[in-house]
Amino acid sequence: MKLIFTAASLAFFLLTASAGAMLVAWYPLDESGADPDSVTELVANNDGTTIGFDPDPGLTFITRGHPSARADLGTSYLITKGGGLDLGAAAAVQPTDKFTIAFWFQPLTFNAFDRFLESQMTNTNAQDGIRIDTGGGAGNRVRVLVRDGGAANTQFSHPTIRKHDGTWYFFAFRYDSAGVDNAAFQLTLIEANGNPVDGAAVTTATAGRATANTGPIHAPHARSTLIGLEVLGNPGHGNNLHAALDELAFYDNSDGAGVLSDQQLADVYNFGPSGINLINAFSSDLASVAPGNPATLSWEVEEPVDTLTLDDGRGTVTDLVPLTAAGTGTLAVTPSETTTYSLRATRGEAVNISTVRILANAAPDLASFTTSAGIISRPDRVGL
Repeated sequence: MKLIFTAASLAFFLLTASAGAMLVAWYPLDESGADPDSVTELVANNDGTTIGFDPDPGLTFITRGHPSARADLGTSYLITKGGGLDLGAAAAVQPTDKFTIAFWFQPLTFNAFDRFLESQMTNTNAQDGIRIDTGGGAGNRVRVLVRDGGAANTQFSHPTIRKHDGTWYFFAFRYDSAGVDNAAFQLTLIEANGNPVDGAAVTTATAGRATANTGPIHAPHARSTLIGLEVLGNPGHGNNLHAALDELAFYDNSDGAGVLSDQQLADVYNFGPSGINLINAFSSDLASVAPGNPATLSWEVEEPVDTLTLDDGRGTVTDLVPLTAAGTGTLAVTPSETTTYSLRATRGEAVNISTVRILANAAPDLASFTTSAGIISRPDRVGL
């Protein structure tokens, strides 16, 4: 479920946030394979570009439509070594101090220092930027390194050893160089098992440094913000990532109010980057159907909603408000091919999106199967 803000509509989010950190950039990574190679950003239209994406599955380094940690988070990007995203150098994706960066990821392989995020250029401290990678050694940790153009850096590796067996993780990095609102350098890593979390669980999952060697990062950083890549155009794909990524979000503190609290991070984990919920449930009674056979979609939303629509991704958008009573409703659909249905709920400037994928072209359903006789003996025949 995804809540979309325009740049002028963050007040709705701020009403739910005690610390006032603002969602300034949000990449849901829900584009389909047929979309162009841009990466949609929902808050300030700071769209990025893909690196190594090709609509031909045999040539691409990015697979769109990969299953996410939960169905209510839509789909994700599966990035193999050679693929990645360039988000540019806008302030929204190059924070300087008192900020939070959060995303979900599913590791596929482990390699030392593979990049989740990179806005640095070399290993010298006389530059500015952020590096989030897989750490040294076995490459099975999450490490963050920050430089502010001075003589030192600040870094920390979360102690959790990750798995690459299909497990999804939620990660957040919170930075406050003065350590006023929070500890200076906090890494949160939660294994996503489908259960909700509370603020206490976030506290338990957080490790870091109480003080930082660095101060505010100067803007712009040493280079544009890259996701999944060490550098652009590296034919050897050194330190490039092999993982699925989803719901990349940046929170800033333009008003000086600070980074997200543990409870706010719990809300982000539970409801997506907005931290607010409009859609309680969206499901199908069948995971797959034969062409022309129906499946029933069901939904439950938090009323009131201004609009409620269903998009099949192929040009058909259905108004579901007339089909919804007391926040619940159903609709029969007959997909002729595998289809991802998107449920979209709005209230004011707030939007949640949840998706369900139904496989088509499955084996036909058998309504009945009978014989014309019971037990027979050879060489008799039976008519079906």
